[in-house]
Order: sequence, then C-alpha cells, then structure tokens
Amino acid sequence: FPSSGTEMLPSVSPDGRRIAFYSDRSGSSALWWAELDGDSTPQLVEGINPVLRQAPVWSADGKRVLVVDSTAPGDRLLDVDLASGRGAALAGIAGTPLRATWLPGEWALVAVADEGGGNLVAARYERDGDRWNAGSRLEHADAVGVAPDGRHVLFTRDDAWGLWQAGLDLSAPSLLDDLRSRPGSDDPILPKAGFFVQPRR
Repeated sequence: FPSSGTEMLPSVSPDGRRIAFYSDRSGSSALWWAELDGDSTPQLVEGINPVLRQAPVWSADGKRVLVVDSTAPGDRLLDVDLASGRGAALAGIAGTPLRATWLPGEWALVAVADEGGGNLVAARYERDGDRWNAGSRLEHADAVGVAPDGRHVLFTRDDAWGLWQAGLDLSAPSLLDDLRSRPGSDDPILPKAGFFVQPRR
C-alpha cells in the first residue's frame, strides 16, 4: 500500500484475508486495516491512539483486533470492531496494560500489565458479561502469545532469558530455549543486551 508515512507492526488475520497495522500516514500514529484482495485501500480507525508496543491481535473470525489505546486517564485495552470502527474498553484489566492475546474460544485472554514500579504480571482473565475477571498469574512475564498447538501460552520474561511456555491456565511454566547462544557456540547472541529486548525479538 503506497504511503507517505511509516508503517509499523503489521498483523494478518487468521484467514489471511485482512491486515491490520499502525501508521502515521495521517499525520499521527493510528490503527489502519485493509482487505488483502489486491484492490482495497487501507481504512483508518478513528479515535484510537495506539501504543506501539504490540501488533494488533486478531479475533478468530478476523473481524476484530485487540489494541492498547493511550488516553489522558491512562492506557486501556480495546476490542475494536473494524467494520464499525468502534472500540470497547475491556473492563476489569488491572494495572497498565502492555500486551494481550486471546485464548482459544475468546471467552478468556491473557493480558500483561505493569502493576506499578515496572512490576510486569501476566494474568488470565475470563469474560463475565461485560466484565473480565482475573484468575491465575505469572510474575515477570512480558510478551505473550498462544502456541500453534492451541494448548500452551508462549512468553518471555523481564528477569530471565529465553522463550518459555505454560498451560492456558498459566500453570507449570517451563523454559523451552534460553536463546542465548547460536547452535554449536557458547557465545551469547546479544552479550550486552538486557531482557527488555526479548519481546522485540
């Protein structure tokens, strides 16, 4: 898509028919989306000031995305219906939301939030009408996503190297790979980098 601005954090819908991304082509950073049919032009979703930390997270039906929206009172997690351009704030999310991912079925999700002083916590939330109730937690979790098998959550930590996994209920966290060395070498890949680089990787 031609643009005079900068495009960031593209995300393709599960069915491969749509793309959502952030762009400053309108003069300020905003949420945009388009059909991937070769003929469409990107559509601006007005009234959302996205936090450029995580790519939009698609719903299974490819009609909605989760984004973190920056407002004067504070950041909030929005479930955005792209056709209407309306975003519904998820009530009940504790702390300042940083990242989130739907769990299979979309009646539950995992949100990572800063609970104060840089203390990052991933919490599982379950839908109860219009409210989301917190359940199990993982301390020091950072980037999160559902594994391809649909039965695990993958995550990084802000206090340790590597890619980790846990159950969908955030139980039994285990290290999959510390990601610190290339195969056949003991030399660290990023010897001077801090844990904060891991979500970007």
